[in-house]
Amino acid sequence: MIKEEGTGYIADKIMLRNLIRFRGLLIPRYFFYFLFFTLGTILELTLLRPPIVTKEYLIAVTFTSPAAIAFGLETYFHSRGI
Repeated sequence: MIKEEGTGYIADKIMLRNLIRFRGLLIPRYFFYFLFFTLGTILELTLLRPPIVTKEYLIAVTFTSPAAIAFGLETYFHSRGI
Protein backbone atom coordinates (compact mmCIF):
# COMPACT_ATOMS: atom_id res chain seq x y z
CA MET A 1 0.00 0.00 0.00
CA ILE A 2 2.88 2.36 0.79
CA LYS A 3 6.18 2.16 -1.08
CA GLU A 4 9.49 3.49 0.13
CA GLU A 5 11.27 5.58 -2.49
CA GLY A 6 14.63 7.29 -2.28
CA THR A 7 12.97 10.61 -1.41
CA GLY A 8 10.38 9.23 1.03
CA TYR A 9 7.19 7.19 1.05
CA ILE A 10 4.59 7.10 -1.75
CA ALA A 11 1.02 5.75 -1.44
CA ASP A 12 -0.09 3.26 -4.06
CA LYS A 13 -2.89 5.20 -5.75
CA ILE A 14 -4.20 2.15 -7.58
CA MET A 15 -5.13 0.50 -4.28
CA LEU A 16 -6.60 3.66 -2.79
CA ARG A 17 -8.67 4.48 -5.86
CA ASN A 18 -11.62 2.32 -4.69
CA LEU A 19 -11.38 3.27 -1.01
CA ILE A 20 -12.62 6.31 0.89
CA ARG A 21 -11.08 7.45 4.17
CA PHE A 22 -13.76 8.19 6.78
CA ARG A 23 -12.66 9.01 10.34
CA GLY A 24 -9.51 6.96 10.01
CA LEU A 25 -11.24 3.98 8.36
CA LEU A 26 -10.82 2.87 4.78
CA ILE A 27 -14.26 2.05 3.40
CA PRO A 28 -14.82 0.55 -0.07
CA ARG A 29 -16.44 3.04 -2.45
CA TYR A 30 -19.14 0.51 -3.32
CA PHE A 31 -20.39 0.55 0.28
CA PHE A 32 -22.10 3.90 -0.31
CA TYR A 33 -23.79 2.59 -3.48
CA PHE A 34 -24.87 -0.45 -1.48
CA LEU A 35 -26.41 1.79 1.21
CA PHE A 36 -28.20 3.91 -1.40
CA PHE A 37 -29.80 0.97 -3.21
CA THR A 38 -30.58 -0.92 0.01
CA LEU A 39 -32.38 2.10 1.48
CA GLY A 40 -34.17 2.59 -1.84
CA THR A 41 -35.35 -1.02 -1.85
CA ILE A 42 -36.51 -0.81 1.77
CA LEU A 43 -38.41 2.41 1.06
CA GLU A 44 -40.02 0.89 -2.02
CA LEU A 45 -41.13 -2.19 -0.13
CA THR A 46 -42.50 -0.30 2.87
CA LEU A 47 -43.39 3.38 2.50
CA LEU A 48 -43.80 3.65 -1.28
CA ARG A 49 -45.77 0.44 -1.78
CA PRO A 50 -49.01 1.14 -3.64
CA PRO A 51 -52.33 -0.44 -2.58
CA ILE A 52 -52.51 -2.19 -5.95
CA VAL A 53 -49.17 -3.52 -7.21
CA THR A 54 -48.52 -2.12 -10.68
CA LYS A 55 -46.16 -3.09 -13.43
CA GLU A 56 -44.05 0.02 -12.86
CA TYR A 57 -43.67 -0.78 -9.16
CA LEU A 58 -42.51 -4.31 -9.94
CA ILE A 59 -40.00 -3.00 -12.48
CA ALA A 60 -38.60 -0.55 -9.91
CA VAL A 61 -38.24 -3.26 -7.26
CA THR A 62 -36.79 -5.64 -9.85
CA PHE A 63 -34.00 -3.17 -10.64
CA THR A 64 -33.19 -1.81 -7.19
CA SER A 65 -33.06 -5.17 -5.39
CA PRO A 66 -30.42 -6.78 -7.66
CA ALA A 67 -28.45 -3.51 -7.66
CA ALA A 68 -28.35 -3.58 -3.85
CA ILE A 69 -27.24 -7.22 -3.90
CA ALA A 70 -24.59 -6.57 -6.57
CA PHE A 71 -23.09 -3.60 -4.74
CA GLY A 72 -23.22 -5.56 -1.48
CA LEU A 73 -21.17 -8.32 -3.10
CA GLU A 74 -18.73 -5.80 -4.58
CA THR A 75 -18.31 -4.21 -1.15
CA TYR A 76 -17.69 -7.61 0.41
CA PHE A 77 -15.13 -8.65 -2.21
CA HIS A 78 -13.27 -5.32 -2.09
CA SER A 79 -13.17 -5.34 1.70
CA ARG A 80 -11.74 -8.89 1.66
CA GLY A 81 -9.17 -7.93 -0.96
CA ILE A 82 -10.44 -10.41 -3.57
